[in-house]
Amino acid sequence: MAQTKLILTDKDMNQLVLEFFKDNICLVPDRHYPTNEIERLHSIEEFQSAENAKHYYLLHENWTHEPLVIDQVDSPEEGTYFYISPKKGGPTVDFYFTGELMKDGRRYAGLGYINYAANYWSTTKQCMQPAPEASKQFYTNFVNDLRKRSRVKRDHKSTFWMSLNAEKLIHQGVLHLQLDFLAQHHL
Repeated sequence: MAQTKLILTDKDMNQLVLEFFKDNICLVPDRHYPTNEIERLHSIEEFQSAENAKHYYLLHENWTHEPLVIDQVDSPEEGTYFYISPKKGGPTVDFYFTGELMKDGRRYAGLGYINYAANYWSTTKQCMQPAPEASKQFYTNFVNDLRKRSRVKRDHKSTFWMSLNAEKLIHQGVLHLQLDFLAQHHL
């Protein structure tokens, strides 16, 4: 699986989502659903009014060839709910973002990632299939473009790409960065 870790502000996230929609990408929030009907977001207004999610499946006609698989869970604690089974159907590109976080009265940059899996479970063929070249190409183009607008930041374990906006706010003291805290609690 190819993955790029990100350090962003909420403003950066909204800008990326706008870019997704401009490219006709549909966002599907990864959350528990009360029915087997999943939510599909096609505009920034829908995204901003949607239930708060951190993880999204990105769908596009160039790489999404099969419906997503929706599984049901009957839990004594949570009742019955439905969720999207990862890597089954699709395939998708995945996008995750914590949002900016508050801790002890301080505002922290959000962490996230974008990735695509090289394989997915085909529901029609009932076996693992290679992901379409289009998903890899989208991921590669997206990451290359993002890196032009970012700076590399490393901690002792990982490499992150920090947006120039987040870097500026951190240098101004408005936003803080604590990779160990953020990674431990959100990635």
